[in-house]
Parts: sequence; structure tokens; C-alpha cells
Amino acid sequence: MTSFLNVDYCTGSLEIGGPHVQISATPRHELFFQVPASKYTDFQGSIFNACKERFSGTKVFESPETTDSCWRVKDGEILCPGTRKEIHKLILSIPVIWGIEIEAALEFGIIYDLVGFVLVDFQGTHFIARYATDDGTKIYTYDSMRHNGYPVHVEEMTFDAHMSGKNPQLPDGFMIWAATYVLRGGLAAQDKFYRIRTKEYATRYNLGFSEVTLDKLPTVSYHRAGFQEMDKKGRKWLFNPHANKTAEYISTPIPSRPPAQDGLESEDEMVAPIASQVSLPDSDFALNCRCGATGDGNLVYHQQDGEVVQCDECRDWSHIACQRHGRASNLLPKDQFLCDDCDPKAIQDLLPTKRTSTRRLMKACTLMNKRLEDRLRPGRAGLVRCSSFWYPVRVIQREGPKTWRVRWWRGCQFVDGGIEPGSLASISMDDIVDSLWLKRAERRKIRLGKWTHPHNLPTSEDILSDPESIRYTDEVHKALEPHKGPLRRLLTSPNSLHPEVSHEAIPAKKWLADNGKPLKKTLIPHVGTLSVIERAQIANWFEKTVSMSKKLRIQWMGLLPIAHAHTLFIAYRMAKDSTFESIPELEILRKAWEVQLTGSTAILREIDVDKECLESLEEEMFERTERTGISGNWQWGLDVGHHQDGWDPSFGVPENWDEKKRMGTRTSPFPSQFNERIYRPTQKENERNQIKSNAR
Repeated sequence: MTSFLNVDYCTGSLEIGGPHVQISATPRHELFFQVPASKYTDFQGSIFNACKERFSGTKVFESPETTDSCWRVKDGEILCPGTRKEIHKLILSIPVIWGIEIEAALEFGIIYDLVGFVLVDFQGTHFIARYATDDGTKIYTYDSMRHNGYPVHVEEMTFDAHMSGKNPQLPDGFMIWAATYVLRGGLAAQDKFYRIRTKEYATRYNLGFSEVTLDKLPTVSYHRAGFQEMDKKGRKWLFNPHANKTAEYISTPIPSRPPAQDGLESEDEMVAPIASQVSLPDSDFALNCRCGATGDGNLVYHQQDGEVVQCDECRDWSHIACQRHGRASNLLPKDQFLCDDCDPKAIQDLLPTKRTSTRRLMKACTLMNKRLEDRLRPGRAGLVRCSSFWYPVRVIQREGPKTWRVRWWRGCQFVDGGIEPGSLASISMDDIVDSLWLKRAERRKIRLGKWTHPHNLPTSEDILSDPESIRYTDEVHKALEPHKGPLRRLLTSPNSLHPEVSHEAIPAKKWLADNGKPLKKTLIPHVGTLSVIERAQIANWFEKTVSMSKKLRIQWMGLLPIAHAHTLFIAYRMAKDSTFESIPELEILRKAWEVQLTGSTAILREIDVDKECLESLEEEMFERTERTGISGNWQWGLDVGHHQDGWDPSFGVPENWDEKKRMGTRTSPFPSQFNERIYRPTQKENERNQIKSNAR
């Protein structure tokens, strides 16, 4: 992990009090270091050059970036006429362990030693590791499926032949996915870097640091004569100035109430709508959502996925509709939001404690005493009426006072064939309900449509390894059908000089060539913001219409042909955006490849948020316990008739949702992996205990 800070200067004006400065009050953190495709030429394809610029800070020191407007903006209105200069990503600390592509060690006193790398098979589903001892004399391999999961020393392997260089010897069917480096000198070197940098920043930028070492996270202050820190209450242009991680310093005192011409209300008058919290910034912003959407938000964010919220710790943005149990949907202006990466214990706040009854927790989770329009919220699942039946959806965003945007569950089996499972829809408030927790009378009026239970679906790994797992959609077919010829040629003759598969026409092919990697065997894990489901649908289309044989899977799964299909699909979606109306097709394709590279590989991180959401809904719908009472006793549809095709929706659900079938578990409003184990004595034990009690 690296930590850094930002400094912004603005010339200001006499009307608003002269120059002012904004700094990071506490350093920000960055878990991963990625070099975007747009920087490839600048760095001559070398991670070494990128790291040299990043760690030395030469470019940042010599040429701060000048922008047109100040950061004081409210509801699109610029409140300061000054000119802004940005000095961003001032590195304070460098990572001790760092995963990047294989390159040489760094100069200027910083040295990273290669210690190991991760290998992945061509299908992208099986990972193994290879690493060296500190002195590089022994090489170990680790494969969880072999040797009982223990690492094994391979005597015939050497560091020079099997670890270093551009083409180390690898096992058949595997490629390098990531490399791991260790900072020479470890924590001592990291601490020395911090001391050198803070001293330089203090002299160059008038910054002060509360800590002289990295034992504690420092706070940052500004110490230039004639400047003083601005009161947080005065920063009315911020949605939540008290939670904001920046501090602003001004050259003259400001009045307690901003001038009327600034168009700012007093603190009592200012009521910020929820939309302000989730509106996107005008400048670059990082999207890093648990659903797998990761990268430059200006490229990878899609409005159809709903509003986003910024983490108060890492400053990355996440989809509100992707947060567990809708926890980010009703935040108040002064509420803090921390993403799962910054606060992995967030889920614990939703679990019962010894002092909290599960019924009270369920009341808080379902908002059972509120009106339906208040109970529905992004990040929760619901049921939507289609013809005579109701089918599950995930709520994405409110589109109006009486309208919701939702995504149909991909396992829905509609009577009406005109609706595509997994698609988006705008739904009237009259046609949507939630789990109707403890609402027996309302449940009796709902006839359920037929769908596949989420716990019966294969895992992400199973889906990606089997192109037949999910059928492709009309959207995938429309996007890829015009390019079937080039894709087939790319599969059969990737080295062809035909214009259809030239480097200009196939950005992924150019990327491989520029990096000196073989076209037929190099794994391309970059998928941009494509979800597991979308990638599975593209793979299904590819096998059905291009390869047309299971035997050819080894020639395209995870490799160049399917990577280009991903690029084409991303480009198809981008072309429908009005922003790209006048841009040539090849330019859109190049932009799509940038999006594909900008997003993380997502192989190890992505959460199936639709599946997670429906699992919670189903447990609320079909739980039969003492706390659910008669409302949980098969009440769905009793007053209106059979469910679709005579389907029993409660058949096949996990047995621990039924108290009579469950052995030794206490119910929870959340998926059963969080349920608490308790001991229940048998009837004979109860009788024996009663005899002992009577004897006393």
C-alpha cells in the first residue's frame, strides 16, 4: 500500500478573500498501482520508467498541473473566479510488498527484489504460485490441488531460468498473472523514504506533518505566513464538510456568513439532497466497486448502474445499489460511508449481538413499520408484477416519485417471453413490493412467478470455465455479429496480415506485440467493467457462432480472440452514448481497449451482487421460524391461486430456514453463513435433567 497527499492552490480574488490552499488533512491510501494504457508511449512500455517518475516526483515538482476553475463549486456553479494549480499524488510512503509486472529493480536508492509470481491457467480459473528464498538459491511451488496444499521445493529449478527474465520457464498450460516484489531494506527503507519526503515537502510546499515516522498515520497542516485554516462550517460548497478529508487555508479571515452573491445558504438553511452526495465529480475519479467495476470513472461508469457514493477513507466511488442490504441508500448529510475495502467489518454492524434480538435487527433491516415506498431502496431486492405473477429484481435507483429502476433476476422464467432475464426496467410503484416481512394478508395476494434459486446457481469460477453455462443475450448478439468474420480469422490465424486482424483493427493484438508477448499463448485477464455474467454470455456467443466446437476452447478462452470480443462489446455500449456520436469507429475501439485495461482484472475480487441480494430476499420470504409466526407458514398466494406452472417456490430452499428441519442453528435475517450455532438438548436429556431437578 502506498500513501500520498494532494495540494491545490487557487489565486482567488478580492471578492472572496484572496488566495487559498486546499490540502489532504490525512494521507490517502492506494492499494494497487496501475499504469493506464494512455501512458504506454510516455513510459516506453516500461514499468521501470513509470516507477521512476512516480517515486522520484520530478514531474510533479517541476510542472504542477493548471486547471481552469477553483474547487469551490456548488450545484454546478463556480463560486471562485480564481485559477487553480494541482500538485497531486505526492508520495509519502512506498509499498514493502508490491505486485506488478516483471521488470528490473529501481534506481535512486530504491530497490525492489523479485520474490515470486502467480501463475494462472489459460481458462483463468486455476492459480498456482512460484517463489524464491531470500538468497534466491531455492525455488518453491504451491498448488492447492497437489501435495496436500503444501509448498514444495523443486531442486531442478533455478532463479535465472525459472524466475527472472522476460521468458522464464513455466509449466505447460500456465502463464504469469502477477509478480511480487519486496522492498530491499523492508520497513526501515520505507521509513527512511517517508522522512526524506516529509522534509522535502515541508521546504517546498510549507507542509507540516504530525509524525516523524510511519508508526502512526500523520495529519498534515499548512504553515505559510499569512494563511490560516478555514472553519469547516464555512465550506458550504462541500456536501459534508465535517467528514471531508481535506483542509482549506485562506489568506484573510472570512465572514461568519458567506456573501449573498455567492449563492450559499446558512448552515440551517442548507438542506442537501441525497443526489448531491452521489453526484459525480467533474474531474478524474476512481470507481472501485465490489461488483467488479474498477478503473477511471470517466471511462467505466455507466449511468444505468445507478448513483454512486464516495468512500470517506480511500475516496474511491462505489455503486449504491451494490452495497450489502442497501446500507448506502439512506445516508444523511453528516453520515460517514466506508467501502468494504476500508471497513471490512461493516457487515458485523448488520449481525445480531448478545444484546440485540434478531427480531429487532430484522425490524431495522426490513424497515417493516414504514411505508412500502420508504422500505424499498437501492441495494435491496424486491418482487415485481409481470402479468399475473411476481418475479424477483434488484432495486437500482429511484427514477421519480412513483418509479424505480430495477434489474430482473437472471434466473427468471417469464410467462411473457418479451422480457429478457437480467435486463433493466422502469417499474411503477404499484407493481413492486419487498419481502413483506410479517405481512401475512399481503403475502396471500401474491402469486409468484418461476425462477431459479440463487443457491442452485454455479459459482463464478464454474460459470467462467463453462461457455455453455449462460446463454448469450440479444445485446451480445447485436454487438458481436457484425464482427464474426474477423473473430473467426483471429481464432484460426492470429498472425495473419489481413486488414481485418491488423494491429490497428485489433487493439489487444497491438498490445501483445508492443509487449513482445506471443499472440497464441498469452493470457489477457483485462476485462474492464464486464461482469462475470456478461463475460459468460460473450463466451457462450463465441462458442456458438465462432469456434463451434468444445475442442477449440483451449485456443481462445482467456486469450486474444475472446479479449477482442470483450473490446467489441465495450465499444458497442460506448457507441450508444451521445458523447461518442461523432467519433470514428476505430477511435471508439481504441477507447474501449483503454477501458478494458483501466479496469482491474477482477478475477479474485468480484461479488455477484444480484445473487447476494436475492439470497437475502428469499430468506426473508421463506423463513419458517417462531419469529415469523403464521406469516412464514406458506402464505404466499393462498388467496389468489397457484404459482406459475404449479411451482412450489419454497421447495429446495436451504433447510436451515425451516425451524423444524434445522438442527442447532438460530435464525438470522441474513444468509445462513452468518447464523450462530447453539446447543439444543434432546428429549431424553430434558427428561434426565428433570429427574435430577426433582431429586434435589
